[in-house]
Order: sequence, then C-alpha cells, then structure tokens
Amino acid sequence: MFEHIPVVLAQGGELTVDKEPRYYGSDSATNGQTGTTETQGQSGANKLPANKSKSSGGFPPGFILMLLILGVFMFMMMSGSRREKKRQKKMLASITKGSKVVTVGGILGTVVELRDHEVMVKVDENANTRMRFTREAIKSVLKDDED
Repeated sequence: MFEHIPVVLAQGGELTVDKEPRYYGSDSATNGQTGTTETQGQSGANKLPANKSKSSGGFPPGFILMLLILGVFMFMMMSGSRREKKRQKKMLASITKGSKVVTVGGILGTVVELRDHEVMVKVDENANTRMRFTREAIKSVLKDDED
C-alpha cells in the first residue's frame, strides 16, 4: 500500500520505502521464501526467521529499573509522612490541662480546657486572655523545662 511514498529529507534528498526489509551489518541475504534469511555460502541448513530480533517487545530493562527506583522512592516518601501523622496524632491525644503548647501560628500558651475537637489556651496570665483552637492547630507540646 505504501510502497513508493516519497519522503523528503532535510538535506533535500528523496527516500522511498522498500517492500522487503534490509538487514544492515550482517552478510545475510533474503532467499526466495518469505520470513527466512540464509547466510551466504551455506545451503539451506541455517535458515532463521527474519523477524527475530534481540528485543521481543515489552519494556527495556533500563525502563523497568527506573520504575523500580521510582517505586522505592515513593514508598520511602509515603512511609515518612505516615510516621509523622502517627506522631502528631499521638501528641494531640496526650494533651492535658496545664500542658504548655505552641500553635501553628506561633502562639504560646497553657491549656485550660479540653473538648473533643477544641482546646482552650490561656495566652496571657495578667489579662487572663484565652483563645480557642482546634486540636489540629496545636503544633507541639512543650516540656516543663522549656519556657
């Protein structure tokens, strides 16, 4: 069907598509049968299928190795974030009245009241200023020796 389609090359030459594939780099010639090649100088004893090549399709080994490395990298990233979420959840569950906390906004205070999803934090001792935060807004719990 596409036997004689001219292809214009970048240097101005013209190339046509042949019916029979050419095998460069070997001294084999195509005999009269389709799909077999025969080495010159030998009789029909060494007939090999012409469509056999080193690659049998599929993915090249380099691509598979790259996918494997990418998979290991993604696993490492997800396991780290999973570990951090567990640590944060444990820290939020350990908050008690009187704990000194730091919010994600950088506000320091002392916990005075706890509810299911809210924490009341006293931020100023003199003015008795209290602020209400969600538990997820607590960044960390300070130890007693940190002030």
